[in-house]
Amino acid sequence: MLAKTHIAVGVAAAYSIVRPETAAEALPVIVGGALGSLICDFEFKGFGHRGFSHSLLALVLETAILQLLVPSAALPFAAAFASHVLLDITNKKSVRLFYPAKWGICLGWFYADRLANKAFATIGIIWLLLTFIMIRT
Repeated sequence: MLAKTHIAVGVAAAYSIVRPETAAEALPVIVGGALGSLICDFEFKGFGHRGFSHSLLALVLETAILQLLVPSAALPFAAAFASHVLLDITNKKSVRLFYPAKWGICLGWFYADRLANKAFATIGIIWLLLTFIMIRT
């Protein structure tokens, strides 16, 4: 999936889990969600795409670091990170979720930049809007 799709779904997932009630509470959810939804694609040299950066190990380590630095952003970060990995698992290239294991998981349903990307982006935006409306009512 493309970055805008990961952001839409990631922030929606973060917002759904944390359910902030004020703007002050929403800021770390949005920032943590956006960061978590994109950080997987910042690759570390030598690990390959969808290797360490898409693993449960990376999720735990990065969330723990964020918990120490900005606790209010850690849970949204983790939710968005997980949504990124789940979206990527649906693509044609495998994700090494259990890194350092050499094998990966790939459902092979979609290509990252085609119709499914647009559909997931739209679903993420609608999901976020509905979540925002439900929190306010």
